Amino acid sequence: MRLSTKIPPPLVLLITLIFMYAIARYSKPEFPLLDFSSVSTGFASAHYFLLALIVVLGFSLMILGVQAFKKAKTTVNPLKPEQASQLVVKGVYAYTRNPMYLGMLLLAFAWGAFLLSLLALLMLPVFILYIYFFQIRAEEAAMEKLFGNDFVIYKKRVRRWL
Repeated sequence: MRLSTKIPPPLVLLITLIFMYAIARYSKPEFPLLDFSSVSTGFASAHYFLLALIVVLGFSLMILGVQAFKKAKTTVNPLKPEQASQLVVKGVYAYTRNPMYLGMLLLAFAWGAFLLSLLALLMLPVFILYIYFFQIRAEEAAMEKLFGNDFVIYKKRVRRWL
């Protein structure tokens, strides 16, 4: 595929966040919005606290993923998965094969919830599908070519997202 591993995933996330903002900002009023204005102040505070926790979790997953790659002395560059020198299966990679993409998804979810727009949250499946078809599939093909049966066993043991 022509777009496979051509657009850096952080840029895909940024584009997704911009589209989410535009959807929330310019969508017609008849589209459903998450509206907490009639709810108590305590609930709104809890809402923002929960969103902050999701953001922290998202960034943490991304940082832990990068740290695991650096510790293994392998490439972090998602545009060149064929340059991987190690199959990383420890740390956060023992629980998810894609902690950085999962972290990005959590950030996008928190952004959509912060914008109070259900319609903007419809960008989440678009993000997932793009990352899967144009990034993850290419990465997994490269990992299987590089690491063979070790990667196949890892794929069977650890889920792609959660």
